[in-house]
Amino acid sequence: MNQKEWDQLSEKLEPARPAKGRRVIVTTGCHAGVIGTVTWHGRNRWKPSSRLSPERADLRELMGTIGYRVRIVPDDGSESFFVDADKVVVKF
Repeated sequence: MNQKEWDQLSEKLEPARPAKGRRVIVTTGCHAGVIGTVTWHGRNRWKPSSRLSPERADLRELMGTIGYRVRIVPDDGSESFFVDADKVVVKF
C-alpha cells in the first residue's frame, strides 16, 4: 500500500479506535455490558501481540486494539478498570 492508501484507511478506522475520551461498551469478559469513557489507551505490556508482517503490524497500530489496553471509567460511577482494547466497541 502507498502512503495515500494508508492515510485513507486511517481516516476510515479513526472513529472506531478506542481513544481517550471516547465512550465504549465492553463486549466480553467479566465487565461485559459496561458502558463508560476511556481515560487511557496504550500498549499492553503484559500480553504482547504475536509477530506480524510489517503491513499487518501497521494495521494493528491504526486500529489501536490488538496488543493495546484501555482504562474505562464506568457511567454508573463504579470503580475504573483496565481491559484489552479488542474487548470494547466505541459507541457512536
